[in-house]
Amino acid sequence: MIRSRFLSNADRRELLACVKRQREDHGVARRANALLLLDEGKSCVAVARVLYLDDDTVRGWHKQYVAEGWESVAYDGWKGGQSRMSAAQEAALCAWLEGRFCRSTVEIRAHVQATFGLRYSHSGCVKLLARLGFEYRKPKALPRGTDVAKQVEFIGLYEDLLTALPADEAVYFADAVQLLAKSRPETPKNGIHVIWGNAASHKRSGVRAFLARKICRIHLIQLPPYCPHLNPALRHVNMPCRAAIARLWAVMHRHVTHNRCYPTPTQFTAAILRFFRETVPKNWRDFRSQVTDNFRIISNQNFRVLE
Repeated sequence: MIRSRFLSNADRRELLACVKRQREDHGVARRANALLLLDEGKSCVAVARVLYLDDDTVRGWHKQYVAEGWESVAYDGWKGGQSRMSAAQEAALCAWLEGRFCRSTVEIRAHVQATFGLRYSHSGCVKLLARLGFEYRKPKALPRGTDVAKQVEFIGLYEDLLTALPADEAVYFADAVQLLAKSRPETPKNGIHVIWGNAASHKRSGVRAFLARKICRIHLIQLPPYCPHLNPALRHVNMPCRAAIARLWAVMHRHVTHNRCYPTPTQFTAAILRFFRETVPKNWRDFRSQVTDNFRIISNQNFRVLE
């Protein structure tokens, strides 16, 4: 008979928190639940009946807790069992997978069942693929209308524009009209070249009316169709960049948010703004190699396309 109240107050609080945490591993939470019920005076048989376990399992958890503590009970050293497929079957499956693309595990599972007489679930098949060195990912869609010639033409136009750009003009990459409005207080004295995509919102009557004004100094350059990869949404001017949107965000996260915890949202916001307003301008020589406009031409010939 296991005596009740064998848990210390600290251990009991920890086990209660473990049981109530929704993201806790199911097996660990069941062990904590069993120990709590034993601590309340219930027998191993009663606890096993409630949790649908064997009473010897509950008794073993209690013995392990008394001898080694909760950390030992919470650790699950199970590493899986022996593969259901032989080495020859695994080699044959690898050879079959190397010769084709499979859209889902359904095709793989059907082949394994028809060839080797073994049935796998979806998760079991994913684990089998990982153990054999394959990676199961959903295929990524590529735009069908991407034109290589138009991409080359745009990159040439962009490079010529930067080469001949006067000191009092600037080039912007944008993805919304709001970026233009935010940029107006800092715009240069003469022309503003704005490069953006072909979204429907970029062609609305309000945008056309704004650009048709006599005092408007904005010159629009449309990206080639289906080429979002040519828009880093990054402003290029003759001074350190202060308002990057896309690629500079990755640099910001590495220096501000990764492995850091801010006590309040105000401190979190202040750290981000300080990085963009102070750190980037002061250290632009170090950052500019990480925030580039090195464009890459995408062609369907560089990919294996699923029909």
